[in-house]
Amino acid sequence: MSDYTVSRFVFHYTLQVAGGVSQTYYVTTHGFRTKATDTPANFYIEERVESAGSVKRGLFSGARAAGASSPSYGVTTLVNTDGGLDDFVKYAAGGYVTCYYGDDTMSFPNDYAVVYTTKVFSVVADFEKVTVRYQDRISDLDKPVVTAMY
Repeated sequence: MSDYTVSRFVFHYTLQVAGGVSQTYYVTTHGFRTKATDTPANFYIEERVESAGSVKRGLFSGARAAGASSPSYGVTTLVNTDGGLDDFVKYAAGGYVTCYYGDDTMSFPNDYAVVYTTKVFSVVADFEKVTVRYQDRISDLDKPVVTAMY
C-alpha cells in the first residue's frame, strides 16, 4: 500500500452527432479503474489528457468593474497516438463536458468536485492529438430578446 494518493482531473464528454445520437467518453490526467460502487462501475478511464487546458470567464466590460460579462472559451488537448479517439471528429456537432477533480480515496463521481460544465464548441484532430475547444454556456444567452420590428 502506498503512502500517497494520486489526484486527477476527469473529463466526462457527452458528444452529439447530427440526428441527436450521443456518445459518452471519459478521459483523465492519471488513468484509473472505477470502483464497483462508482458510476460507471469497474470501468477503466484512460490517461489521455495532455493538457487540462483552461476555461476563463470575463466578468467585466473592458477596464471597468462594471458592465456585462462576456462569453469565454477554453481548450483541452488529448493524446491520440493510437487512434483511440478518432471518433471524436464525428461528434464535432457539439455536446457537453464536465470536468471533475478528485483522488484515489474518493468515489467517482459522487465525491469528486465538479470544476465546470461547459459546451463543446469544436473538435480538431490530427494523427497525435485531439484538441477540444469549449464555449461558455453563457453564449446561449447571447441572443436578441425581442426580434419583432415595429
